Amino acid sequence: MASLKQTHPDVADESCSGMFTVQKTRRVFSAMEIDQAHEQNNAAVKGDGGAVGLTQNLEFLRRWAVAGPELARMISEFEVAMDFFDHADQETCHHEQSESIQTTFAQRVKALVGVIDDMGNPFADESKDLFKVDTKEMADLAMVEAVQRAEKTSVQCLCN
Repeated sequence: MASLKQTHPDVADESCSGMFTVQKTRRVFSAMEIDQAHEQNNAAVKGDGGAVGLTQNLEFLRRWAVAGPELARMISEFEVAMDFFDHADQETCHHEQSESIQTTFAQRVKALVGVIDDMGNPFADESKDLFKVDTKEMADLAMVEAVQRAEKTSVQCLCN
């Protein structure tokens, strides 16, 4: 992916324009990755019984490979048609795009900034002590040693 722009500029342009997602609803920000949509279509076609034994019988697998995508398309078209009648006046905004939710979010961000201003930024603390971020309560020495051993072990595992 790092070199996609150089190796396949046309694919990179399509990807940047959002062509790697599927839009299953009219709501903004509700797009999902293609493979996730594929899994949802598989689940819709399989139904409650699942696909038990599907891979054990070549004929059933062949039928699934041919008919599955068409069944998923038909189910999707039906759901879209029914959803249109049931929710024709439904908003297309994300459920968090209401004024009350945005106000609550802004209040919580201001409260967090206030705590960081009062107690200091926990990410800028260069102390070697281990403490709770919200109370600045010092951790027990045994806990500090356990965390240091875990860190050393993880570094050794990653480097070997």
